[in-house]
Amino acid sequence: MARCVLISGAGDYADPWHPFDVLAERQAAVLRPVTGDVEIRTDVEGALADQSGDADLLVVSIGDAGPGTPTEAARAGLHRHLDAGCALLVLHVSATAFPDWPEWESIVGGRWVEGTTFHPEKGIVAVRIDPGHPISTGLRDFVSEDEAYTALRVGPEASVLAHHELDGSAHPLAWAHRSGRAPVVYLALGHDGGAYDAAGTRELVERSARWLLDDARRAG
Repeated sequence: MARCVLISGAGDYADPWHPFDVLAERQAAVLRPVTGDVEIRTDVEGALADQSGDADLLVVSIGDAGPGTPTEAARAGLHRHLDAGCALLVLHVSATAFPDWPEWESIVGGRWVEGTTFHPEKGIVAVRIDPGHPISTGLRDFVSEDEAYTALRVGPEASVLAHHELDGSAHPLAWAHRSGRAPVVYLALGHDGGAYDAAGTRELVERSARWLLDDARRAG
């Protein structure tokens, strides 16, 4: 199995819209068949600062209400993890985190852009799968009751895994890319616990975790 650390929003990194405690339990339940035990931490900056490259998979599920730039120690810990070639899975509202730290966007492969990115009211989302990547190959389109993030800024090197359509345009909901040696996946789905009732969302998370771990092991 693998060592998995899930950093879940709390304190300055929580918000009124996302039930991070519920989300952490649903996320961990999806990850455990892949990784075994999941260590859940809610001391966001302390958990980042503690990374030393010995966690096989780091999962980040946090809000944007915290400091615009993480502490130097938190940044250093995240870099130790990535520099070791370890895997990173970034979930949902984490795309809004650290708005005053441009490097977060390059690590994630994109971000929520204030004043540009938005989402319609939570409702039924038709998720379209983009084939061609090991994560998405063989997956089928699905529907979920969730938030459909729209007009995220996505880096040119990202491999889009899934999207939704609005007003005739395709909007990425998931992608994979690299931050240096480290494989990274971002998944925009998963607003609340109910969003994980969708089998397609759970499968996308599970397959992402498997690919991230396999890719990091091959590279290592």
